[in-house]
Amino acid sequence: MSKYLIISRDEPGHHSGFCALGHEIHLGRIILLDMLHNNYINDNCVIVTVNLDRAFLYSKIFKNIISYDDFLKKKVDSDNVIEIWPFVVSCVSELSVYYINMFEKTCNYPIKKILYEKFENNYLDLIANIDFPLIKDNDLIEKKYLVVHSRMIENKISNNNVELNLVHLNQIVNKINEKYLYDYNIIIFTVNNSDALLDLKYKNNNIKIINRLDIYASLMNHNNCEAVISELSGAGEFAQYCHNKKIYLYSNSYKIENNKPIKVATLQNSNNILHYNWNEHGTTDAILYKFNNIDLLLQNI
Repeated sequence: MSKYLIISRDEPGHHSGFCALGHEIHLGRIILLDMLHNNYINDNCVIVTVNLDRAFLYSKIFKNIISYDDFLKKKVDSDNVIEIWPFVVSCVSELSVYYINMFEKTCNYPIKKILYEKFENNYLDLIANIDFPLIKDNDLIEKKYLVVHSRMIENKISNNNVELNLVHLNQIVNKINEKYLYDYNIIIFTVNNSDALLDLKYKNNNIKIINRLDIYASLMNHNNCEAVISELSGAGEFAQYCHNKKIYLYSNSYKIENNKPIKVATLQNSNNILHYNWNEHGTTDAILYKFNNIDLLLQNI
């Protein structure tokens, strides 16, 4: 019987590492692909992700992807379940010995080694193998554009400040249009269309709004995308697997230090444990710029 590998799982009312996009792409997906690369699993395994909007992260590699809710409806013997989600926490100190022991009962993959001793990802082509969907709406790609991620998590326990994020979004839009004189379209990726966002679109005829994660990925990957701008977050860091020109990240919900520009392809961990600089994975040729506040970002767009 096929093995079920749970990469991420929902926690109702919470925005936690166990369901966050950044944790899944940087940690859970990397463990999964390391297992595949080293022949501990095969492409017939069933991949379980928090919801199916993330299926495109796996659909070019595995034959079966289901949501966590659909998994809960199935009667799967525990011996056929491999739980990766407990290992996608931010710090090694947060790891549970209980889940490590449970993992080792169902799989002979050396999970302790990459968690505590050494991790080397020498399978970048596999990590980069994302199933970018075709962009059917030609209005989105008819001219050069910048993609802006606006973090709008609501109705969940999280560190997100929607009102402040809208202020930042307005500042970013105004700065782009002031500097580039409306030559570029601005495509905003967000999880919900608030009245404030729709009002911003109404006032700026070069703004387009999208909500689908897979289309967001394809738009970042498209040659007409000149840059990706986001606060430091999983959806912003996702550009490190999709976009090949310029990525701008700034401190807001999560704090970062001011960085010198760095090529994403140089971020790879080698001979380190998995969680060392865990959100600095990537596969593209983009240049990554990090700023420790919104003002520095606006000065350097």
